Amino acid sequence: FNGISSYNLDTGGWREHSYAAQIIYRSFRIEPSYQHFRYKDYFHVNSERINLFGFLAESDEEVDITGADIYWQALPVLQLSLRGRRYDYAVRAETACYHAGLLTLAPVGGSQLGLQAGRMDGDTPETSYTLYRAYAYWHHPMHFTGTFISADAIYQDYQAPVYSRNSAIHASLSGVFMLPAAMHQIRISAIYSRDPYFDKDIG
Repeated sequence: FNGISSYNLDTGGWREHSYAAQIIYRSFRIEPSYQHFRYKDYFHVNSERINLFGFLAESDEEVDITGADIYWQALPVLQLSLRGRRYDYAVRAETACYHAGLLTLAPVGGSQLGLQAGRMDGDTPETSYTLYRAYAYWHHPMHFTGTFISADAIYQDYQAPVYSRNSAIHASLSGVFMLPAAMHQIRISAIYSRDPYFDKDIG
């Protein structure tokens, strides 16, 4: 069992409560969880810092997230899992439920490949969509020490148009490369996003 409660001294309110437990039985693992976020306390930061989601600090919204993950270690390198989440919004008076299936392949060496397919069922177009995700993480401890590459891609198919768009795409690529015979690293990162809220965002 583990958890954290975080208090924002600037706003004088609890910004987050996050708690989770882990139950293991043979090749199965169950992880129930609970989270509570208060936007104006969670997203409020010092004026000297830049926060992409700082505009949410003006919202009085609060959200409770309850759910559980069930993992099955089918093979030493293969893990199958089910995920369920319920989102309860206070100000919007809305409930949304997310359920998904995940497949994780983790061969010896620290690399990992994952696939996820899920469905969010809510009361608004923004919370009614099907989600597909694929990610990969490459790391080989025996060769190219200090080098890794990670990639992540998410596609959301909305049930109804959101700001005249039916889908959203988010993709990222990052890596660290250690130069041979030198104590130097090269770091790269790229992000592409196209969704109902931004036309195109490339970084």
